[in-house]
Formats: sequence, C-alpha cells, structure tokens
Amino acid sequence: MHKQKLKQMWLSLPHSNPIDEIRVIRVERLGSNHYYVERVTDTKDYWSTSGSNFRSMQEAVQYAKEMKEKLGNYELFIHGST
Repeated sequence: MHKQKLKQMWLSLPHSNPIDEIRVIRVERLGSNHYYVERVTDTKDYWSTSGSNFRSMQEAVQYAKEMKEKLGNYELFIHGST
C-alpha cells in the first residue's frame, strides 16, 4: 500500500475521546489482615495518588468513606471480601 492510502485509512478509523478526569478512592484487600486505601486523581492538569494501610476492612472502609465525604467528587470502589 502507498503511504497516502495508509494515512487515509488511519484517519477514517473511529477514535474514542479520552476520559477528561478520574477521581477514585479504592479499598483493596491485600492479605488476611492487610487492607489498602488509595486515592487516585487524574485530570488534564495533574496526576496524584496517595495511600494508607489498615489491619481491618472496617477501618479501611470507614477511612475511605470519610475521605469521600471530605473530598466530594470521588467514586468509591471496594475490592475483596470482608
């Protein structure tokens, strides 16, 4: 194929729009008594993350809910079983 034909085919493919921003608080079980809460912020202007470790799911979920209430516009995801 010629270069021009490849370019035309590439530009005619549908391309999805990127996500504008991600704001997530995630609770994850890493072991029998090891739980991790992570806050992830990914916007056009910056990316940041922070995390904390806990010994029980109850402590981790309570911390995540308090963080969500304080920060506002974040989604809460809980991974793992209690």
